[in-house]
Amino acid sequence: MRLVGLIGNKLPQNLYCLLAMIFCRQFCFYSKVFQKTFCKTFYWERVNVAIAFDACISTVTSKFCRGVELFDDKGNRYLDFVAGIATNCLGHASPILVDALTKQANKLWHVSNSYQTELQKTLAEKWTSVTFADVVFFTNSGTEAIEACLKTARKYHFEKGKPEKIDIIGFDGAFHGRSYGGINAAANPNYLHGFGPALPGFKQCKFGDLDALKAMIDEKTAGIILEPIQGEGGCRAATDEYLKGIRELCDANDILLIYDEVQSGAGRSGKLFAHEWSGVTPDIMAAAKGIGGGFPMGACLATEKAAVGMVKGVHGSTFGGGVWRNHQA
Repeated sequence: MRLVGLIGNKLPQNLYCLLAMIFCRQFCFYSKVFQKTFCKTFYWERVNVAIAFDACISTVTSKFCRGVELFDDKGNRYLDFVAGIATNCLGHASPILVDALTKQANKLWHVSNSYQTELQKTLAEKWTSVTFADVVFFTNSGTEAIEACLKTARKYHFEKGKPEKIDIIGFDGAFHGRSYGGINAAANPNYLHGFGPALPGFKQCKFGDLDALKAMIDEKTAGIILEPIQGEGGCRAATDEYLKGIRELCDANDILLIYDEVQSGAGRSGKLFAHEWSGVTPDIMAAAKGIGGGFPMGACLATEKAAVGMVKGVHGSTFGGGVWRNHQA
């Protein structure tokens, strides 16, 4: 059996990488391990620990998977530490999920969220019963959930008669998906490069520096978006004091707090969502990846107050809230 990302021949480096991968598997936060000489020498970028996506995994052609095992087209068997990039929380082809999808496939496939379905209502009630949220909008992915979050924040202020409040403050080291809004919210120059000028209305602050954040807030600030635990930024967890400080700044300045729990949610920190450890709740939250168990699904969750502007016709999604996704979740 091989370990995906560990096909090299230098034992010390491989052991270090194995420990890193076990750490990532346990806490489920992924960044990038960069390589020299094709999987033989590994080195760290800053404090990042992660899985070797680039060279090792790109040479593997997946044939089929079961549980934590992946089989390629040559008959080799691997332990899959990537887990579909943090989505297969119950493993590949979980019998429970396969059974759920098979049953649903024989009943109802897709009708769009223009129609109500019992599954959509049931799932929404479950999410609102176990989170801070009063309302849920189902999406196809995490980046689509982020877009819904950003729109919700700006629409809130528009409805309150303050259309000038459009600025979203993000943090260095963040990752909020690959959509145009997502890459501007994170402001990582590597992802912005080549796509024209940055969008207006987005600012970036130093992660963990509450004073810098306070100085950046002005009358145009609409929302603050952050991951309670950064993944791509190097597995950096926001302290309880930091999250409490941000919450206080938001409350004092009528700013909406947005959590991106796409990667840190779905029980991967030991609680359903990572922010629950601090007891500091957001106004809006994006969830995805693990909540679908490997099936494409996301959600924008919000308080009734924050979602005041998101009325019928303001936002939509063709496949969001599909019955297959709801039954899987």
